[in-house]
Formats: sequence, C-alpha cells, structure tokens
Amino acid sequence: MKKLLFIFFLLLGAVYAPAQSTDDPNYRYFYLPLQRLLAQNPSAEVSLVGAAQILPDNYNYAALLPRQSRAVLLGEIHDRDAIVREINHIISQLGKNKNLGFTHFATEFLPQSSQKAFEEAERKNIPFEQLGAHINPNIEFYDSGLTAMRTANRLGLQVVGLDIDDILEKGGTAWALTDEGLKKRNEAWFSAMDNVFRRQDRARFMVHCGSLHSQYNIENSLGDLLKRAGTDPLVILFESGPDTAEQLTCENISASAARYTYGWYEFFCRHGLADKNLILKVPPQYADKLGMDVLVYIHNHNALRDMAKKDMERLLKETGFLKYKDSRTHPDSTASQILRRATFSQ
Repeated sequence: MKKLLFIFFLLLGAVYAPAQSTDDPNYRYFYLPLQRLLAQNPSAEVSLVGAAQILPDNYNYAALLPRQSRAVLLGEIHDRDAIVREINHIISQLGKNKNLGFTHFATEFLPQSSQKAFEEAERKNIPFEQLGAHINPNIEFYDSGLTAMRTANRLGLQVVGLDIDDILEKGGTAWALTDEGLKKRNEAWFSAMDNVFRRQDRARFMVHCGSLHSQYNIENSLGDLLKRAGTDPLVILFESGPDTAEQLTCENISASAARYTYGWYEFFCRHGLADKNLILKVPPQYADKLGMDVLVYIHNHNALRDMAKKDMERLLKETGFLKYKDSRTHPDSTASQILRRATFSQ
C-alpha cells in the first residue's frame, strides 16, 4: 500500500498530465502563461519562433551558464524517454567539465530520508536494475531519476535528495500537486539547498525536477525562492511532443486540445518545427512571463525506445563507467544519441 501511495514520480511537478480544468496546476502555470503572452502580444510569436534553433548533437550547454548563477534547474516532463536522455547528457557534459565548478546534484526523485541508502548503494555498486529497491523498497523509482542520480554521483557530484516524506503521509500525488503541497515541498527543497550554500561558499548545483518546481513565475516555486534569495538560477525547461501511442499529430490535433494540454507542441506545429529537436533561448522581455530562460524541445519519437533503453541498461552495468571521454558515449546518454538521430518517419 505504501508503494502505491508513494508513486510520485509520474506526476510530481510534471507538465504532461492532461488538464481537466483551470484548477490543474500544469495548465495554470505552464500552458496558460504562453497563451496569455501570445494573446496580449502577438508579435511575441514571431520573436519566439525566431529564437528557436535546431539543437545540434554537439550543443554546448555550458555556453548558457551565467557566471554568477549557483544553480541550474532542469525542469522536465517526467518519464519521457527522449527528455530523460537529454537531461542525462547535460548532467554528463556539465559535470565532467570541472572548470564549471558544479559540486552538487539535487533531485526531486530522491526523498531526503533515503539519501543515505542511495549513497550506500553506490558504495556497494548495486546493479542498476536493483538500485531502486535497495534505496527504498516502499517507493517505485523511475529510470529518469535513478539514471540521473547515478550519473551525477559517478561524476563526483554530491547527490542531495530533496523531496519529503509528507507526500506519503498526506496522500501521495493528490496532495503533492495542491498549492499547499507544492509550497511545502518547494520550501523544504530550498532549505536543503540553502543549508549547503551556507556551509560551502563555492557550492554550485544542478537540480533535476519537474517544470512546476522550476519556473520562477510561480510564487514559492523552487525557482522563485532561489531567485528571491539572490541565487538567480538558470532555468531550463524541457518539453516534447506526445507519445506516438496517442496518435496525436500536427494534422489531427485540435486547437482547443492543443492549447489545453500541448501548448508548446501546438505552438511548434504551427511553424512546422514539432518533429525537430530545438533549443529556444527565451528573449529577455518574455522570460519573466514564461518563468524560464531556455526551452529545450525534444521530439518524442518512440520507435527506438526499447533499443535505447536496453543499450543504456547494458552500459550502466559496465564497471568502467568513467572511461567514456565523450559525453555522448557516456552510459546514460548513448540512448539519447540513438533517439536524436531517429527520423520523424521511422
């Protein structure tokens, strides 16, 4: 029963869950700001499309980093394979470059109470397929969180669990996505990071979490709390098209459904870009309204999902984890390269 109540990774802060009413936080905080911006300022559409560029395989994410920022927030749609691979690539790329000064990796996907168990699992080199059960048998961990934690830890970053056990006590995802739940969780996350900042002057974080926690246009989000504290985080949000199983394409998506559940997907559909991998550096005049600095849009092509997953799992079992010099052949990001090179028609 505990395990069922604590399945929070699929929905916590996720943007993907289909909205049923304007009370849905995903709709209110992620899609509505885009709609309002385009309605109030039609020229913003031209600016945003103009800022979108094809994301190359060798994109240098370090070029996005402000020197003064002590935190990079990677805000994702949970459990999307294509996004998982790209985030693991970013962690690998930034973590390997010691000149960037990243020291910690904070994650929504590890409760604070389970952090010691994760550290023990890494010391014992627990196989990937057993990792979640070893950390906490009462929690269903998703690969998206586990691979990111393992990547960060093996690159020498201190993993910091963020989430709180109140999720279990309060009733799982239903409470976790309420205004009360989001506020309490974000405040606890900020406190965990702030404790590190106070102890270590040179601490620099990568944070892996859902978009709702990252956006700094949401009051009391982690992004907002860090910004108000003077940390001035760089917020990178990740979006993707729908799963192919949903049979939703640019040709058959309705305007109402698109704006309600697939805001950015519909936006890129209008401009013939939805089947591409894109990076959009948000023009400064729109960043505050959208609550992000960068949008990474990864086309969610799933035809090679099983192959990519097996390849990643095979490589994760290898003992020479750090022998991979190129981040795109790193165990956690090889699958990303496979998915990136898949064509839309496959």
